[in-house]
Amino acid sequence: MNSLPQPFKTAKRRVHHKRHSVMPPTPPVALLLVAASYDTDEFSVTLVFDRAVNAAGLDASAITVDDGEFAAGLFVGSGPATIVNPTTIKIFLEEIGGPTVSDVELSATGASGIVAVDDGGTWEGAAGVVLPFP
Repeated sequence: MNSLPQPFKTAKRRVHHKRHSVMPPTPPVALLLVAASYDTDEFSVTLVFDRAVNAAGLDASAITVDDGEFAAGLFVGSGPATIVNPTTIKIFLEEIGGPTVSDVELSATGASGIVAVDDGGTWEGAAGVVLPFP
């Protein structure tokens, strides 16, 4: 018995591979200020955040303390930050004018340059936070 050739060839079975979806990168989470204190003996403000921070890019002039209660002055951050521990920094202050409030208030712009070590999240700043906080 002689077999006749098939009139067509069957194609190899196609294997479909499941496509892997690419997850977009997780956006950085903003830093949260959890505590702040003001020291009138050395004219400094200490800031405590919810996680480790990097203050190497600090623009101290973005941080002010308006003291109408103790030293009767308006103070701006000066110089580099002192690292107290991974979540805490101290910023020294210099007087730039008279107070505009009757208590002690911290203000900072989002351009302070303080960022989270883990994901680069930035501190959005603060406006009129009464010190000590909380």
